[in-house]
Amino acid sequence: MKKTISVILSLIIVLMMEMSALPVAATEYYPDLLETVFEDGTAYNFTTGSDIEPEKDIVTVWDETAQAYFLRTSKADPTNYLVSKEATDALARMILVQKLQEPDLDLSFAWEFMVRLPEMPETMTFGSGYFASGGFTFCADANYGYFLVQSATSDADAQNLYLQFPMEANKWYHCFLIYDDFEQQFYAYVNGARIKAKDSNNDYVSVNPFRLSYLWHHGLQIGGSNIEYKRVDLSQDIAICNIYSQIVPETDVLEIYESAAVQWGMIDKPVSTPTAKPTQAPTEAPTEVPTEIPTESATEAPDATESITESAEPADPTAAPKKDGGSNTVVVIAIIAAVLVIGGGIAAGIIFTKKK
Repeated sequence: MKKTISVILSLIIVLMMEMSALPVAATEYYPDLLETVFEDGTAYNFTTGSDIEPEKDIVTVWDETAQAYFLRTSKADPTNYLVSKEATDALARMILVQKLQEPDLDLSFAWEFMVRLPEMPETMTFGSGYFASGGFTFCADANYGYFLVQSATSDADAQNLYLQFPMEANKWYHCFLIYDDFEQQFYAYVNGARIKAKDSNNDYVSVNPFRLSYLWHHGLQIGGSNIEYKRVDLSQDIAICNIYSQIVPETDVLEIYESAAVQWGMIDKPVSTPTAKPTQAPTEAPTEVPTEIPTESATEAPDATESITESAEPADPTAAPKKDGGSNTVVVIAIIAAVLVIGGGIAAGIIFTKKK
């Protein structure tokens, strides 16, 4: 009986080792504080499964390209936006409680959202965000989109800092605003490219200190304006609004952007095309073409095979379709053989145990 158990355990270990070699997702970073999901006239935080508070019945629009809903807000309907307090509450608890107990606690985070403006405002206007005497927000003017953050110890010495990017009406922009707590810096990516500060050539702004003074009171406005105004001042479409409780590395930012951009039609879907045939003939190709081509010549072409092998040019990918199939067959046979061997071992163990 002990041998039977030993064999079974060995089989389980082998299978677990095979499972660990399976490929994982392109990015493992998850918006663990807020993942906004829009549906027909509703929105909720997928992270917690609870509704996000609307000021009134919201307007969501179905996008045929993305096969998904997005939020539509308008100055003509200034109360049509959402407020999420869950993500802000989580950040506030870390700031007010855990940071006091753990001075080295990493409070880095990332804000991902995707926005489209039906028209550009004449002057700088507040969009979505946390901003109110501290915090951060998205803004826009006639030519640019901005991330506004504030560095201050009090309202009296508050300093507004901006990261900016060129922006046009009726185009989607996928944005990542990232706060590095250890460096006390904000930096951002728009459509996969890192952007620069408004008043310098730096690709970051330093905030020392950075205050999130209202996170536990008002919450993130999605499609709304400055949280002190509590209204829509900038008409905008919002397709994505997520909060991560950590820095998202650049490689993952690019993966996330490309996935969203393909879904929403910002870039074309990648097409898998076969390798083009070589334009130059093999250097040792036959000089004479037979006047009659046999009808069943697939197995009788030693000269052509030899010529391709000795040529410096890449082989036609369609010339040997059975090569990969043959190797796959060998692998399948090997796997079947291994299973039979293991199965035989189990059976032998069982029989041996019964005989004892």
